[in-house]
Amino acid sequence: MKIVIFGANGKTGIHLVRQALEMNYKVVAYVRNPRSMLLEHPNLKVVVGNLDEVLNLTDAITGADACISALGGGSLVHHSPEVIDGISNIIDVMEQESVPRFIYLSSLGAGESGLYCHNQCVFCS
Repeated sequence: MKIVIFGANGKTGIHLVRQALEMNYKVVAYVRNPRSMLLEHPNLKVVVGNLDEVLNLTDAITGADACISALGGGSLVHHSPEVIDGISNIIDVMEQESVPRFIYLSSLGAGESGLYCHNQCVFCS
């Protein structure tokens, strides 16, 4: 199985990368900074890019069985337009490349963010 992990170098993403490699998956880690991915493995490919770079997204996603987003927006109470637009770009490329599965991890609504969430975000309004 080939999976693409967005936010692969973050606190959650790095665990996903390690687990997938332990399961012998082929993993594409999509990161902005290549030096931030400290893991090396024969089944790991690092693709460097931003979420608005469709050619890099296509390079990462082509041939994948699934994509996982562990992207963080830096705040539990404010939405990141870059992440929201980036998710849309990821889904567009996934549809173009016929990738059938997308997993989106989020902490929205967890802990104190739940206090700010109700009726103030796109999901609750």
